[in-house]
Amino acid sequence: IDFILMINFFHNNLLKWKILDAPENKGTCLVEIKVDETLANVNKVIHGGALASLVDLVTTMALFNTPGRKPGISVSINISYIKPAKLDESILVEGKVIKAGSKLAYLAADIYLKDKDSKELKKELLVATATHNKYI
Repeated sequence: IDFILMINFFHNNLLKWKILDAPENKGTCLVEIKVDETLANVNKVIHGGALASLVDLVTTMALFNTPGRKPGISVSINISYIKPAKLDESILVEGKVIKAGSKLAYLAADIYLKDKDSKELKKELLVATATHNKYI
């Protein structure tokens, strides 16, 4: 039952995100999500596991947004956490396909704090950077 509750919890929270940009067949995706209590840890910043899941999902969306349209299976995810995203702040998650071969896809994601009403990705607002490799 705990596993089912966790799946429902995560699914319901991801319904709160907004896809800001995903040009067809370009292998990119930009998503916005607000850090609320369900994504925060005890320190009232986004939980590292929540960021890892967002990296997985957004890079998979980017991969699916290529002519081959294969979601693949994760082989590895590596994340460097740079600064926290605090409770009630919004973040932008940019996923992109670096290269998709016949068996492996190399993906990347950068997570930024959102700057007011802009969707501009500013280096000084970088929260985390990640690579994600998938078997396709």
